[in-house]
Amino acid sequence: FRAGMPLTMVGIEISRAARFLPKEIQELAALGTARARACAAFLEYTLTVAHQRGRVVPGEVFGAGCPDGTAMAVALEPEVLIDAGRYHVDVETHGELTAGETVVDRRNVLGRPPNATVAHAIDVSRFKELVRAPCR
Repeated sequence: FRAGMPLTMVGIEISRAARFLPKEIQELAALGTARARACAAFLEYTLTVAHQRGRVVPGEVFGAGCPDGTAMAVALEPEVLIDAGRYHVDVETHGELTAGETVVDRRNVLGRPPNATVAHAIDVSRFKELVRAPCR
């Protein structure tokens, strides 16, 4: 984040908002191509791991997030990004509870200039279409 180059951060919460539901994963597999089956298998595995590791949150929509996929969608088709802001972003390296976490100064508490665009929302329908398109 200190490199000085233009950056867009697509955090994990974006992938949580764009989860593939179990029914959507089945529909993807039903396309029948090798790519569709592979993609569906990866997403199914994500669901399995979530169950095994107790990452199912009561009241939360159960589905498979795709963090790398949402970031790539924004990189390949910037129009998929429908809400974002410019903020100062850094990685906490000294915190006892937050070491290694990305910190976005949304309130400009630090008074530092913005160094990244931070995604707030993507067009979920378009993202899922981008995932399905090469699987057909």
